[in-house]
This record gives sequence, structure tokens and C-alpha cells, in this order.
Amino acid sequence: MKPKHIIKIFLFIFIAVNFLLLNSCSEIGTQPAVWKSGMFSPDGKYYVYTWTEMYITQYSKRGNSTFRSGSSTTYLQIIDCTNGKKLLDKPLKSPEMLTIADIENNHVWLVSYEISKRWAPALFDIDSLKLTFSAKDLISINPSIPMKMQVITFYKNISGKPGGVFEATDGRQYFIDPHTGKFLETTPSRERIDTKDENCYQTTNNIKDVRMGEGTRKKLKKGKLESKDDFINPEFLALVKNADEMHAKPTIYKNNFFVLSPSFTTDKKEMQFTCLDNDSLTTQWSIALPQNDNEDHTYNKERFFLQGDKLQVANSSNICVIDLLKGSITNTYPLFDIKEKNNK
Repeated sequence: MKPKHIIKIFLFIFIAVNFLLLNSCSEIGTQPAVWKSGMFSPDGKYYVYTWTEMYITQYSKRGNSTFRSGSSTTYLQIIDCTNGKKLLDKPLKSPEMLTIADIENNHVWLVSYEISKRWAPALFDIDSLKLTFSAKDLISINPSIPMKMQVITFYKNISGKPGGVFEATDGRQYFIDPHTGKFLETTPSRERIDTKDENCYQTTNNIKDVRMGEGTRKKLKKGKLESKDDFINPEFLALVKNADEMHAKPTIYKNNFFVLSPSFTTDKKEMQFTCLDNDSLTTQWSIALPQNDNEDHTYNKERFFLQGDKLQVANSSNICVIDLLKGSITNTYPLFDIKEKNNK
């Protein structure tokens, strides 16, 4: 083999190896934020959310298999929905995984998970902007109540007093005093509260009097009427649900209802939000909800709050304020600061 050919081969190998190293280095260090849970406060003034950030120390890829190892940190932040301001100068940082369960009287009830050890409740207070009780605080205050490797469940508080209610691993329900952190055994509540890491829970695919057509893109039907527009897997906005009813009642605004649907069959990143006349099924307006790409495909997490002629919509990237009269987004508040990965 001629020397110049050998040089070319070595040069090719050198470039290829460096390309692979640079590509793998981009996977080392702090990774982009991944939305974990979120919920509007009962008055719609605040949006509280948690997210995780991975710090990758080792990364390798062989074929279709990827191996990553590192540490995970959870953060909590609050946005004032009147102006988009983040209330915490620095988000609350936790080594445990925090998931929002419910918000009551500006008390944010959390499920806190210490990896491979236990699940326990925790409490964040919006008024003071402080973690009133961490999971370890509550465990220390209530040493006789078992907290083990089993997901705890929150239930609706029917006591009439401010506080949270959860079921511990002994099968009993306990009322949590938000001032003292003490657990008091209470009369069992039947209404379970799902954690707010669930997929979009304020919509339904089944409402009374409206049927769906055939095919991948479905037209809506009501009696002899049929919508001009068609939708992929349409979901209807239903802010108030009754578990005892077979068909959920759609949220009606000025004799209109709303449909949330993906633009493509591949995923639910690019979502379309459409307003239709309840009588004629005529489309009044339709807008795209902006949402960023994320590696974990954390989509289908929309949250809604209706206030007068404004609708607040949060997804895994932004809060959008929609003017329902005009059918346009008036404000967009990003949940995360876009920053470069730290590879130091």
C-alpha cells in the first residue's frame, strides 16, 4: 500500500473517532430539563411545576442500545400567571423526586420519593415560598407512621379544615396538619386524588350527543350535522367531571366547546386547540400550542384554567394565555430557561 493511501486511511479513522467522541461528549453533563408534574392553583393565579435534570457521567451506545449513568435532581418553581414572573429567584432543589399531588389554600401537597428507600408526603407553601415540611421532616415528626417502598395516595380532604389527607402503607388514612406537620388518623375519604404527573386529565374523548366519524382523521357528528374539519384522536375540554356520569360534560363557553388534538399521528408534541359552535359544529378558530422537543417525549401534559374570556394552557414547555374572543395567544411564558449543556 502506498504511503499516501495509508495517510488517508489514518486521517479518515482520526476524523471518525473524533466525531464519535464529540457526539458522546454532548451526552455527558447536565441534560435539558424534563417536565415532571404541574398544576394551576385553585384561583388560577399560579402555576406550580416540578422537573428533573440528569447529570450524566457515563454514556455509551451500541447499535440501538444506549447506556447512561449519573445523578438526578428535582426542582420546583412557581409562575405568576398574571405576568409570567417566576416567583422563586432560584427554584427549590431536591435530591428526592417531587411530584405534585394537589394544591389547597396555597398549600402544595407533594409526593416525595427517596430512590430505593421510601415514598412520603411533603408540603410547599406558596405564600411563604418555602418548603414547610420536607418528607424527612414529616417522618421525624411522626415516627410511628410507616413510610416504606410503596407509592402513597392522596385523598380529598373532607374534614372542612385546611390540610392534606393521604393513605400510608398501613392502609390507614391520615390528616396532615399544615401548621404542625402531625398526622392524625381520619375518617376514610373515597375520592382519590391522582398525582399531577398524569397525562392531560382535564379532557375526555366521550361527551353526550357528539359522535366521531370513521378513519384516522375523524369528523364530529351531532344528529344530522357533521363538522367540516376533522381531527386526529380528538379530546374535548371538560374542566368539571363527575365520576358517576357515563358521559362527561364538555366545558361550554358562549355556546362553544373545545377540541384538543395532535397535528400528526407520530406523537402529541404539536397540538391543535380548536373552538367549535355547540349547535352547528362550525369551527370558530383553531390555534397551534407551541411546545419544545424533548428527548423523553414528555407530551400530552396540558393543563387548563378558564377565567372570563381568557384560557390559560400549560404544557411541558410553556404557559399560553388564549384570548377566547379573538382565538389568539396573547402571552407565552416559558417554563424553562434554554441553556447550553454544562459539560464541565
